[in-house]
Amino acid sequence: MKNWLFALLLVALFAACKNDFQVTADWKSIPVVYGLLNGDSSIQYIKLEKVFVDQKLSAYTMSQNPDSLYYPKDTKVTILGYDSYNNLHSTITFELVNGDTIPGFQKEAGVFATSPNLFYRYKGKLTDSIYKLEVRKADGTLIASATTGITKKPTFIQPNEVQTNVTLSFIKPSTVPANQIVYKFNSALYGKVYDVVVRLNYYEVNKVSKDTTYKFIDWTPASGIVSSNELNRYGETLDATFDGMNFYSFLRTKLKADANIERHTRNLDLMLYSGNGFFNTYMQVAYAQSGFTSGSVQPEYTNITGGLGLFASRHVKVRRGYKLNPVSLDSLRRGTKTAALGFVE
Repeated sequence: MKNWLFALLLVALFAACKNDFQVTADWKSIPVVYGLLNGDSSIQYIKLEKVFVDQKLSAYTMSQNPDSLYYPKDTKVTILGYDSYNNLHSTITFELVNGDTIPGFQKEAGVFATSPNLFYRYKGKLTDSIYKLEVRKADGTLIASATTGITKKPTFIQPNEVQTNVTLSFIKPSTVPANQIVYKFNSALYGKVYDVVVRLNYYEVNKVSKDTTYKFIDWTPASGIVSSNELNRYGETLDATFDGMNFYSFLRTKLKADANIERHTRNLDLMLYSGNGFFNTYMQVAYAQSGFTSGSVQPEYTNITGGLGLFASRHVKVRRGYKLNPVSLDSLRRGTKTAALGFVE
């Protein structure tokens, strides 16, 4: 669950790829909206498509026609920003963009038309507490809406995010059980569910060619940590508990041993992914269904009024520059799980 945006779009893909569904109301255009606002990002994206049906054409034929997938280009997508006192503070209009021109947004070939790949985008920071989404036709008719709070920044307590020169250890034989690691953090306003991710930054030196390649690998030691109250403005102390030895087991399964490759650690980053209550509920329902196998495009949970999908918020807290402590680094170099991976420092 580390990359929640990818997971959400994957769930959406399962919903969109059914070719044998029956829409409950013939000849009715049903908007499908997916938006994950991020108050710490300078760019926001919203995906808007529609459920299509035609008694004369097959779903496969229509899926190849972009007009069957997207609303007219004069459709307006806006979000209204409200402060903590529910006063309207801002109105933001999203621009229509083609994902084909944005790195990482290209569609893979499949049943559905791959081009154009339309998104709605806003370049700018979100400074309000609550946002209401409105999707309107060119004549102003409201066809879909939703409201979400913006997930704020959580705070790491352990490891301390204020102190400098803090080292991370994954070897603690004295704990019960052995090598049990506990990270602590304070939850944030509108933060309901959390994943902890450790990123190991390293570089590889090819002993033959002398080429140096900088890389990183992400490990998720703890996920699905749920706050009891996402509206707690002062934070709730939450624990992320895990077995430190799993760090080495993970590296062994993800990295390939190569006698010609020498690996050097640089530092580690701690990332805390958080999502609000709407996001948490949607993902729980989606995973509980084990895929959309019922022949219906409609999921059991949506917070879109007048349509389907999800309008929610997330946040990614990143603390950079941690070092492995000497004992943990020695285990990386010489331990039975990772000795063959060629780490020298």
